[in-house]
Amino acid sequence: MVEVGSIDYNKIAKKIEDDKRKAKTTSYVDGGKIYYKKNCEYCHGAKGEILSSGTSRALSKMSFEEMQDAMSGYINDEYDNGMAILMKPYADLVVKNDLEKISVYLESINK
Repeated sequence: MVEVGSIDYNKIAKKIEDDKRKAKTTSYVDGGKIYYKKNCEYCHGAKGEILSSGTSRALSKMSFEEMQDAMSGYINDEYDNGMAILMKPYADLVVKNDLEKISVYLESINK
């Protein structure tokens, strides 16, 4: 009979969760990069550092929640720093998951 030493299932479960989190983060960074470069970079800069049209806040300084609030404001005509007419079409298209990916991507390149 082969005796197996004690197995630390909590350690195994933690490793699995850590691996899932890393995979999600990697896919979010990759997805966010694609979306950002296609839809945001021209106005907001390579790292989200540009104040688009001199009126917006730097995306690199905004949390996911702040981005979400701004997008919601554009959609509902409640947020306008002077250039909402340009942002509204983008806000109408972006979904929460894409916005979260953009936020994770910007965070990853602005460490």
